[in-house]
Amino acid sequence: MIISAINFPIYLGLYAVAPHFVLVLLGEKWRQMIIPLQIMCIGGFFASFNGLFSAFNFSTENYRKHNIRVIIATCFLIAQSIFLVRFGIEAVAAGVALYSFIVFYLTYEVIKEKFNMTWKEFIACILPAILASAVMFFIVKICYLTFSEETTFINLSLMVIIGAMTYVMSMALIPMAILDNIKTSIYQDFGKILTKFKYIFRT
Repeated sequence: MIISAINFPIYLGLYAVAPHFVLVLLGEKWRQMIIPLQIMCIGGFFASFNGLFSAFNFSTENYRKHNIRVIIATCFLIAQSIFLVRFGIEAVAAGVALYSFIVFYLTYEVIKEKFNMTWKEFIACILPAILASAVMFFIVKICYLTFSEETTFINLSLMVIIGAMTYVMSMALIPMAILDNIKTSIYQDFGKILTKFKYIFRT
């Protein structure tokens, strides 16, 4: 799914650079936001599918089942937030992440019933993005350990650039059917650019 190809690296990358992101852009007084931000990034993985699942369920006239499950999950979120707030912002963030997972699971079950799609098939669709994001995360964490002593904007920018380049190269190497046409178009355009450069230098 194209959503996983876009959102997974964003959330996993933000999780990896969260300490630098918070300290550089928000300042030392926001240090306590690092862990909640990382927890919310985990929830973001699941929340990124909610819009897609809603569109599927509404287009197939399963909106009633979908809405009932979302309402149940929302009631659970409110109840757990009231309980967890006494334990601090990390606990509330964990509750929101859990809510995102519950909505993801319940709404996907509606799709699964309609299209008879197994969890194995769904994971196979997003596996390339997961693998590419994991490679990117590993490289960014190495950079983080290298730059951990200096939380500067330059180091943050380097980690973002290195992570983005790693992810793009990983996606180019890992087969993903939905991106095959995009890859082919990019390769063709790149070949045309090289041809033009060769013609310019020859003349």
